[in-house]
Amino acid sequence: MTKKLAMLICDGFEEIEAITVIDVLRRAGLQIDLVALDNIELMGSHDIALKADFLLADVDASDYDGLVLPGGLPGSHTLRDNGRSQHFIKAFEGRLQSAICAAPVALESTGILKGHRVTSHPSKESDFLESNYVYEAVVRDGNIITSRGAGTAFEFAVELLKYFNLDEKADSLRAAMMYS
Repeated sequence: MTKKLAMLICDGFEEIEAITVIDVLRRAGLQIDLVALDNIELMGSHDIALKADFLLADVDASDYDGLVLPGGLPGSHTLRDNGRSQHFIKAFEGRLQSAICAAPVALESTGILKGHRVTSHPSKESDFLESNYVYEAVVRDGNIITSRGAGTAFEFAVELLKYFNLDEKADSLRAAMMYS
């Protein structure tokens, strides 16, 4: 059965982090839906437009096997500060919850990172008061996966594949995409 993930996204997302993850996961055969907070038409933090598949109001978290949050500013802060997005994030408790760059702050604000090993963009380190902050490119602690930034997006996507036991697919994509 194909795994289905939701990428919760809003204006001010980091383009490399969003597109890299979408591309790698789809190449691996996973379904990843772009779920927009408010507008189907989105603008990234570097003025690259993207069109979401669904609005948050039109999806149910129970239909997904996991959640992905791309970083970027102000997008990560919007996901952190918006009540609807926080409710959606909490609904994934016990399933994959992942975030890259600044976006782990949206996980932190729900309280789900308490006691977990996490990482983020270095500029956000002080936001993680109740978790165990580490300085690794990608950190997996149970069902929570976090990563540092745009330069770690491919490794982050590979770790998402490994979470679903798709190690061989991850290795073949790494070779095909010439990523060492």
